[in-house]
Amino acid sequence: MPYRDHGEGIGGVVVTIVDVSTLAMAERLQRKLFTELNDRVRDLLAAAIDMTGGARHGAASLDAFADDLTKRLHGMARTCELLIETGWTTVPIDALVKTGLVEIDPARIERTSEEIQLRPRQALQLGLILNELALGAGRGGVREGEAPVIAWRLEEGWMTLEWQERGGSSTGMARRIEALATRITALGGLGKIRDTADGPLFALRLPLET
Repeated sequence: MPYRDHGEGIGGVVVTIVDVSTLAMAERLQRKLFTELNDRVRDLLAAAIDMTGGARHGAASLDAFADDLTKRLHGMARTCELLIETGWTTVPIDALVKTGLVEIDPARIERTSEEIQLRPRQALQLGLILNELALGAGRGGVREGEAPVIAWRLEEGWMTLEWQERGGSSTGMARRIEALATRITALGGLGKIRDTADGPLFALRLPLET
């Protein structure tokens, strides 16, 4: 922009330089945050729809359906609360198990020496899977007075989580695992059930997201 002297002649030019790199970075960050928010909303809505269908299946009455759905929603809420506490970054599987399975005896949770960190999407889906397993165990998947035994380990970028129901039925567990097939597949996981002397054992292998 030119400026004039007292004789109304052009005495010079004022040049203003604006650094837009900060603005560009802010816009890129905003787009990234919107994308992540959209993905999380889609995941939560898909999970809620899936849980509704799972609660409806086999419900003997409207009250039973409402009770089952409420337990599933509370399980998802506990997982989401944990993700909020960690800033939607990574979640230790130990904390996920403790938060999602509050009714499980801590003595029956077997940990590895190496803590495993889960990305938000994996943590949400795995939390829902664990909650479904716990609900099934509570409906007769284990002997009275028993609790499932949970263990996990890390092997070459893959996490293996084992869920064993003492005195349970492999047929009953297979029906529940079949209902979880969509979630397991969405995580790129592999599931297998085998009979043991103590009861059926479900092993879930998941590739860890980086």
